[in-house]
Amino acid sequence: MLSIGRPAAQVALYYPTNSVWMGDDDSIAVMERLTEQLLEHQIDFDYLDEQVLTTVGTLDGGGLKNLSGQVYRI
Repeated sequence: MLSIGRPAAQVALYYPTNSVWMGDDDSIAVMERLTEQLLEHQIDFDYLDEQVLTTVGTLDGGGLKNLSGQVYRI
């Protein structure tokens, strides 16, 4: 059923994987708080990493488009 629908999340949340691997506990705490707030407000979102922002993501009509065609506006 999921394969016939379209992704609905228009919010992308940058997940700083490099900072996490370097042991930056502050970035982990911020990500947990932001995730909790988005979930509490029932806002659909996807995590994005450096690869999407630097190599595979493209600008599309004022948003960021990933390889599957999903466009994030926020």
